[in-house]
Amino acid sequence: METSKNEGDDSFPIRFGQFLKAFGLNTNRLAGELGDSNPVKFRRWLSGEVHPGYEHMRQISSQYGISLDWLILGEGLMLRQQVATVPAKFGNEDTDWKARFDALEIKHDELQQRYYKLTSAILREKMGLELD
Repeated sequence: METSKNEGDDSFPIRFGQFLKAFGLNTNRLAGELGDSNPVKFRRWLSGEVHPGYEHMRQISSQYGISLDWLILGEGLMLRQQVATVPAKFGNEDTDWKARFDALEIKHDELQQRYYKLTSAILREKMGLELD
């Protein structure tokens, strides 16, 4: 679910544009790759008119390896796992990419758990409940 832009919060569209540029995407292509028939919503994200809901952010994070911390909060690096050096080729690049993908999936799960814990803590605090 998309949400209206919060007053003064204009950094998401900048990061979203950086993501599109880094992956050589435009809003039409991104919509197609995400299986969405409405590229207008992605243009609205880019303009800052609205922000995407969690499910869209999770899908972008999962499909492109983008850090949710970076995408949502502007913290850390764009990619969930960035390699400092290019690894040597061992003849079978598919194996190397499979290992990287597996590592990204593990990191994604860790970030997702962190997100849920933080969200839960914030909600509990706002509701005046004691934290575990």
